[in-house]
Amino acid sequence: MLVERRIVIRLKCLKQANGKNVLVSYLISPFLWRLKEDNRFHTNIWECKEIVTLLLNSGFNVDVIHFRNTSFKPRKKYFAIIDIHSNLERLAKFVTADCIKVLHATGSFWLFQNYQEHLRLYNLYVRKEIALTPMRTVQMSGAKEICDIATIIGNDTTVRTFGHMSKKFVKIPASELIEYNWDGSKDFEKCRKNFLWLGSVGFVHKGLDLVIEAFCKLHEYHLDICGPIHLEHEFKDAFYKELYESENIKTWGHVDVSSDTFRKIINETIGIVYPSCSEGTAGSVIVGMHAGLIPIVSKESGVDITENSGIVLSDCSVEEICIKVREIASMNNAQLKKMSHLTWKSARERYTKKCFSEKYAEFIRNNLIC
Repeated sequence: MLVERRIVIRLKCLKQANGKNVLVSYLISPFLWRLKEDNRFHTNIWECKEIVTLLLNSGFNVDVIHFRNTSFKPRKKYFAIIDIHSNLERLAKFVTADCIKVLHATGSFWLFQNYQEHLRLYNLYVRKEIALTPMRTVQMSGAKEICDIATIIGNDTTVRTFGHMSKKFVKIPASELIEYNWDGSKDFEKCRKNFLWLGSVGFVHKGLDLVIEAFCKLHEYHLDICGPIHLEHEFKDAFYKELYESENIKTWGHVDVSSDTFRKIINETIGIVYPSCSEGTAGSVIVGMHAGLIPIVSKESGVDITENSGIVLSDCSVEEICIKVREIASMNNAQLKKMSHLTWKSARERYTKKCFSEKYAEFIRNNLIC
């Protein structure tokens, strides 16, 4: 990681070049090793490379640095700078006044995110007298005030976290990590009481504590947990009994979503429960929707849930989660199959690499090509 923060990738447009330079402050890993090997882990790897590809195809020369590279100082004229968070504020000091400064926001406003996480941690302390360390704290940034325009991976809820600056934002749909074919032969009777939580570190932030507490009350229902629990020792120790000794909860740890193990889990599951307190767009929910899993999610998950294709929680309380899980499980097989198919269809229509690419290409045409 330290080496990555010092590397600059320089890419020249070879066709219909316009002679203009764009600096992208995001990731450099997609340009250092084979994307195929890493694309399983996070959508930002493919999305970063696609942004650069679209800029090259639009005639720009592109320089790429890591968003945590705080030593790079622009020494050429840049037509535009694109950054995902706090580097934009620093880089803006080295460019001319006519340089277009673009914030590519991949999450909620930093102050909203930090407040939400601390509130979740405090509520956990009130409920169970467990005090855990914040895991998803975001560095403060003045990027939203400095940028001329912004793109955002998220929905209207995500945009509103930026307050009065939201008029600058262009929504870009998240891409998918993996696509699954629709399986109409799924045994909905067998899986109607089986649910999934899928996510990464920041387990309280992402509502795993709430989901665990809910399923500890839902003894006749089953919960699969897929996430790197070993990376968050405090959470693992605090919830060890629930995670590893509950009859109706199975903790898998990290599971590759392209693996046979994960395919078996989703084939035996009806829904994904994800009451996160702050996201851009929750990639784990998108994975679940592409698998036809009915989402029970917070509005802060950043995923647009269409009518009859899932449930948006109003307060993400343990009690509400229990109610909504029972509501899904109480549907007849035909209703479950219809809702599952609508979920799968919604993901295919809204959250794909094609959708991302088309929308970002449109952003370039409308805002960077003069």
